[in-house]
Amino acid sequence: MPQIRTLKDLDNGNKLGDTPANYYPPSRTDLEEQLSCAKKDREVAIYWGNRENKRIQDDLDKSKNENEKLSDRVHQLGEEIRQLHLDKNKLMLQITRKDISLADAESKFSIKLEEMQAFQSKTKEEIQALQSRVKELEQDASLAQDEISEIVSLKHKLELKNVELTTENIGLSLAKDDLEDLLTEKKDELQKVRLLAEIK
Repeated sequence: MPQIRTLKDLDNGNKLGDTPANYYPPSRTDLEEQLSCAKKDREVAIYWGNRENKRIQDDLDKSKNENEKLSDRVHQLGEEIRQLHLDKNKLMLQITRKDISLADAESKFSIKLEEMQAFQSKTKEEIQALQSRVKELEQDASLAQDEISEIVSLKHKLELKNVELTTENIGLSLAKDDLEDLLTEKKDELQKVRLLAEIK
C-alpha cells in the first residue's frame, strides 16, 4: 500500500515526497483514522461541491430565466419598435396627405378668393354704373317732370283759349243770327218799299 504524505511531513526541512528522519510506518489505527478523515473530507467536499454546483445551477437557471425574459423583452421591444416605425410611417403618410389636402384646400381657397374679389370688383363697377344711370334717370325724370308741368300748363292755357273761342264763337253765332234776322227785316222792308214805289 503506498505511503500517504501530509503537510506535517514538511517539518524539519523535509520535502514533500521525502521520507522524514523520524518517520515510523503508520499503524492500522492511524490508517483507519486517516481513511475516516479522508471520507469525511470527501463527504464535506462533495457536500460543498454539490452545494456550489446547486448554487451555480441556480445562478445558471436564474441567468437563463433572466436571459429568456431579456430575450422576450428584446423581442417585445423589437415589435414595439417595428410598430412605432409603422405608426411613424402612417403618421408621416397622414401628415403628407394632410399637407397635400391643406395645400389643395389653400389653392382652392386662393382661387375662390380671387373669384370673389373679381366678382366684388365687377359688382362694384356694375353698382357704380347703375348709380350713374339712376342719377341720369333722375335728371331725365326731373326734366320730364318739368316738361310735364309745362305741358300741363300749356294744356290748361289751351283749354282756357278753347273756352274763350267757344264763347266768342257762340257770341259770333248769335250776332250772325241777329244780323241775318236784321238783314231779313231790311230785305222785307226794301221789298215793301219797292212794291210801294211800283204802285205809285
